Amino acid sequence: MLIFLGGLVLVARLRRERKEISSVAIMGKFSGAVGNYNTHLVAYPNINWPHIRHNYGRD
Repeated sequence: MLIFLGGLVLVARLRRERKEISSVAIMGKFSGAVGNYNTHLVAYPNINWPHIRHNYGRD
């Protein structure tokens, strides 16, 4: 019986944590520390990086 109650407590805690974690907005940073695209442009110069950054994380 004690193991079963411990399992219920664990489930309740996991549900609470899941609810809390799911409410956190996921944010991302695309460009460098100062907001430029230097490394991106060197690696792939023919891509419109400001356009890509604008849509980053919206899909």
